[in-house]
Amino acid sequence: TNNAMFGDGIFISGSQLEHWNTHTIDTSNTVNGKPVQYWKNRTGGTIPPGAGQVLLANSTNVLVENQDVSGGSVGVLLGFSRNNTLTDNTANTNTNYGIYLYQSSNNTLTNNKANSNTEVGIDLWLSSNNTLTNNNANGPGQNYGIDLWSSNNNTLTSNNASLNNNRGIDLS
Repeated sequence: TNNAMFGDGIFISGSQLEHWNTHTIDTSNTVNGKPVQYWKNRTGGTIPPGAGQVLLANSTNVLVENQDVSGGSVGVLLGFSRNNTLTDNTANTNTNYGIYLYQSSNNTLTNNKANSNTEVGIDLWLSSNNTLTNNNANGPGQNYGIDLWSSNNNTLTSNNASLNNNRGIDLS
């Protein structure tokens, strides 16, 4: 509680659900002066406006819309989450990722901006059946625009992944 982070933020990792959804992270934690929204084991709802960072763990049918989650470590982070919608968000100039999905399926990402992040604009790890439409994941300074690692059956349509250091779209 009551942690203030500027130019970075919170990153959750781990290969098991309990690595993601056993934390207590409340909105008294801030990234760049805005509250961290950590939702775990949720079904439905809309992230309140003005989040500094969005973390979803084992969450379903959540709407993340019109957020500016730039300048932290990762703007939007999903783990073990499904059927969520991310639309019209800005996740630029983060020190790692703009938008990161880990073992998350059937999510829809539309009209998001994930530009000039240090590592990857939009990163999907072990995530399947997601739909990415009309997103921007552009450099400069970003290694990859859109990266899909061990992810299958995803649909990418009308995305822009230009001027990245290594690859626009990477399928590994």
